[in-house]
Amino acid sequence: MSKSVSFLPVYSGSSEQHKLLLKQGINLMGQYGIPAHPINYAIFYDYCTGQNESLKIEIDTILAEQQGFDDETSLRLYKTFVCNSTVDRFENMHNQLNELIAKIYKSIDITEIKTTLANEHFAQTSLDLRQQQTPQALEQFLTHIISESHQLSVASKMLKSELELAKEGMERLKKEISKTRTIAKIDALTGLLNRGAFEDELRILFSTAKPQQLSLALLDLDHFKRINDNFGHLVGDKVLKFFGGLILKHTRKHHIAARYGGEEIVILMPNTSLQDAVDMNENLRKFLECSQLKRTDKNEPIGKVTVSVGITQLTEHDTMESFIDRADQALYQAKNQGRNQVVVKRA
Repeated sequence: MSKSVSFLPVYSGSSEQHKLLLKQGINLMGQYGIPAHPINYAIFYDYCTGQNESLKIEIDTILAEQQGFDDETSLRLYKTFVCNSTVDRFENMHNQLNELIAKIYKSIDITEIKTTLANEHFAQTSLDLRQQQTPQALEQFLTHIISESHQLSVASKMLKSELELAKEGMERLKKEISKTRTIAKIDALTGLLNRGAFEDELRILFSTAKPQQLSLALLDLDHFKRINDNFGHLVGDKVLKFFGGLILKHTRKHHIAARYGGEEIVILMPNTSLQDAVDMNENLRKFLECSQLKRTDKNEPIGKVTVSVGITQLTEHDTMESFIDRADQALYQAKNQGRNQVVVKRA
């Protein structure tokens, strides 16, 4: 599919529940000849949860009427019914924020009215006291002051309480927004950043990094299509997930790893020399090559899984495009030289 979707769905539940629902979804897709790709996985996962009534009605209608399941239909269902829940989260946060602001304004208005009335009472009582100047008038004046002061104190405590509640609500919203932003940046399968997040990070680093202080690696799993063809896309996804976890273990905290597309991974390595970048990726390559991956359901070996890597380093004459292109050329060279190796290309 050439089009992209702006929001990612968010699921809860145990790993076993996810596996069961995904298996049900894939079986249903196979039964009706639905094309196997990630968007349809998400659609039929949601369908099998039984919690998305609108999606269930729509799919039941499509299947009953044998309307077909082309790319356009998949994208429409995904954007309308699957991702809509994430959009709702943003709308709910917006509504909660508006409610908090409205409560604060209401409390401020009440306090302001009471303060104004108290000031008016003080002024009137003070005038009466000057005119009468009797002990009884003074006593009445003091009684008014005590009464109004008490009411102002109550209003002030109420405002303080509302503000404290609002602060707690703001903190909850802040965490929710932060969580949502994080989810929007992460590739759900590998746990790495997605391409959009990578491009944002690259723009920031490109504007601040000095030449020879930023290295870039492009990694591509060798013969990955063969894994999908021989063992199915579900096994292929598990290999990608394993590879993503491996990258997170081997990269440093200040490195930025992202899924660039398909089985291709990109790693930005600020403050990393070219030799250090090569050493790290060579260790990663060796570790993957030695990993004995098996199908968990049948205990069947998948065979050797290897990766080709292209590495380059930023120069003073680079643009973002030339920087990435040079790493891509190095990766292409690694593939042409027999795969399962790390190749460096200098400017």
